[in-house]
Amino acid sequence: MSMSETVLHSGSPEPHSAIVTPNANVARTPARVTRVMCGAIDRSLRFLKKTEGLLRLARAAATFEPKAGDTFIVTYPRSGTTWLQMILYQLTTDGDMSFDHISQVVPFFERAITRCRNLENLPSPRIFKCHWHYNQMSKWPGRYIYAARDGRDVLLSYYHFSRTQLGFRGSLPEFFDRFMRGAVECGSWVEHVAKWYEHADDSNVLYLRYTELKSDLAGSVKKIARFMGLDVTPERERNVLERCSFEYMKRHESQFDLIHEICWENSWTLGSFLRRGQVGSWKEELSVEQAAVIEGELARRSGSRSWY
Repeated sequence: MSMSETVLHSGSPEPHSAIVTPNANVARTPARVTRVMCGAIDRSLRFLKKTEGLLRLARAAATFEPKAGDTFIVTYPRSGTTWLQMILYQLTTDGDMSFDHISQVVPFFERAITRCRNLENLPSPRIFKCHWHYNQMSKWPGRYIYAARDGRDVLLSYYHFSRTQLGFRGSLPEFFDRFMRGAVECGSWVEHVAKWYEHADDSNVLYLRYTELKSDLAGSVKKIARFMGLDVTPERERNVLERCSFEYMKRHESQFDLIHEICWENSWTLGSFLRRGQVGSWKEELSVEQAAVIEGELARRSGSRSWY
């Protein structure tokens, strides 16, 4: 019987007999309602903020003028994008490392256009890194180098990146749920990779697997150079391979950390952008059940084809 029903059916003319002491559940109801309302408001604000960011990005992209000589490095986050930035920079320049940050010479496309950076003055060929889905940029001229990584490794790397650099305070199971629902910044990993894989044989697309980069960097560099129409001498190739090793890039991490300049003011952990770069490290932290969910989703979309 509710509180109001207790008052109406008390059966006593005495005023004090209508006073009912609410049970614990009733007493906690306002607090629960407040928490639910605050959660809903918080989610709405995050949605509005994300929508505002997407609209701002769309407006900025509408003013960008792509060129036939442009090359876009495209990946889902945590799939070797920064590594490819370094490889392309080393292949297309003299390899000078005097830049403050890799994005000065190979811009992070989304960040650059929303900050209204002048991209017209970049030397040709202009090279950008990007996390966009295929249908967001497929009509643009130029070349596309796409790299795909095992979704289980992507998930784990993205989780640690979100904790050390983006302020995520949830658990791995919470992040796993968001990742599988596509409720992270770049949406669904499966949808992202699937669409680009459909165009793996297009003449202006070079589809790379992260495992290939790890197991045969020299062969991958040669493949990229051929795709770019570059002649690379043996000596130059040795320099490229040395500077594109994980050990070399880790020693120069501040030149690759995309948000290094704002880590300090936000009290984020420095030196955590290039985490490990390993293949199969998901086995150390993902449960058998979590891995099986990703494998099942992959099998549903890819069939017998290997994406990474």
